[in-house]
Amino acid sequence: MIIRTAPGSLMISGEHAVLRGFPGICRPIKKILTARVREAYEHRDKITIFYRNISKTLVLSFKDVFDPSYNQSFSIAILRKFSAFFKSGFCIDIFSDINPTYGFGSSAALSVALSMALQEYFESKFNICQLCLDVSRSIQGAASGGDILTSYYKKIVYYDNNRVELLNSRLVLEIFYSGSKMKTADVIKYVQEKEKNDPEKYKEIYQRIGHISHQMKQAMLNLDYEKIGQLFNDHHQCHKDLGVSNDALDTLAHQLRQRCYGAKISGSGLGDCVIGLMKRTSGHDLVV
Repeated sequence: MIIRTAPGSLMISGEHAVLRGFPGICRPIKKILTARVREAYEHRDKITIFYRNISKTLVLSFKDVFDPSYNQSFSIAILRKFSAFFKSGFCIDIFSDINPTYGFGSSAALSVALSMALQEYFESKFNICQLCLDVSRSIQGAASGGDILTSYYKKIVYYDNNRVELLNSRLVLEIFYSGSKMKTADVIKYVQEKEKNDPEKYKEIYQRIGHISHQMKQAMLNLDYEKIGQLFNDHHQCHKDLGVSNDALDTLAHQLRQRCYGAKISGSGLGDCVIGLMKRTSGHDLVV
């Protein structure tokens, strides 16, 4: 039996700009996803997946893994990567503390935990982060992989193209769900369509976001929380300039700034969460 875990994640800086080659920062959360791979005691010629949180079970033949009806399933897409090793049936158990309604990198956590468990179960040798990024892009289209890196390393990650730097800063966040969430791929398409009408404007916004990410890394290394808060506010303005904020998100950010160092959207926008940097450096995040 092989058990592997991976945390969920939150984008701290770099949304949208990371898809243009600018740096980003992503941070793990306390909630985790667990993947367990074990031998099959029944259905010995099949793969059985138990999604424990939703009491759902899939029993698949090896051929079923390639059924097009599963093309949007992260767990099946990961299984396809390991299909060359299928010889006898096995079982997969998925347990998760991560609420997928909020985003929180739940798909990335699933991909990382499951691929690591399968890697050890089959004694294979994959680049786990690249494997998961390939899966993410096959399902969602554009993806930076920051949530994958964060789930894999379980630390705050500053990533700039192929360069990864792990940060040890402590950020305690107040996290508000706005009440709605649009698929990241749909928000990206929305921004891309707007960008066609004014490419220079959007290029300048991406550059601003990239500069914010670089400044935020330095402020995090210096434990300069007031500076980080200011950069949160600046980043939120970039979200507004991109057209991915709305009244609900702006109101939440304004409310959080009354008691936090600063606040911004975390994620692609047009829904999702708003995060505020709390004025303390210990304790757990407050999720509302």
